[in-house]
Amino acid sequence: EKALRLDDPLPMLHLLKGNLCLKLNRPDSAVSSFRKAQTLEPSISAFEGLAKAYAAFRKHKEALVTAREAVRLMPSSPRALLLLGSVYAKQGETRARAMKIFESVLRSNPNCKEAILAVIDIHVANRNLVAAEHILSKHLESNVNDDLHTRLAGIFVEGQKYGQAVEHYHIALSLNEANEEAATGLERLEKIMKGIDPDLLPDDEDE
Repeated sequence: EKALRLDDPLPMLHLLKGNLCLKLNRPDSAVSSFRKAQTLEPSISAFEGLAKAYAAFRKHKEALVTAREAVRLMPSSPRALLLLGSVYAKQGETRARAMKIFESVLRSNPNCKEAILAVIDIHVANRNLVAAEHILSKHLESNVNDDLHTRLAGIFVEGQKYGQAVEHYHIALSLNEANEEAATGLERLEKIMKGIDPDLLPDDEDE
């Protein structure tokens, strides 16, 4: 981080610093870095980082302004539309707008994983697990993807359909053995099925 000065002319370095600051839970510094990157060279990566940093600050209005500006400058960019949708999706009263945006992206690119998962997240947030299951199952008929299988498994867990959840976690890991979310989800599920609280520490389990 010491090598990244505020006056450095390379936008990529400021993007790297911004992402580093987000990981270190320093959203104020992240905002400064992403703004500098955006000033040097407006890019979707800078807009995404800035909106994420504002969200970490719980500054929804600023995040929304940032996302709208990204769409204004890059109206044909799916990533810009996804960014705007993701900001809308964070607020219950604007989820319907987010859904319309994600669905428009899927009309252009039916296999866009990010849009599929975003639609699923909205259904889950609205506690419409049946719709989430249906949409994911439909997409998996033509789009074999370990992340989608993992997400479907997670939904089955929420619906207490443990047998189906196990099946899809195993499919995800067969497609990508490095899928940490699937491995962790399967481990937690196995504890649940044994009647063990998955959030207990190992020492607590022995007591």
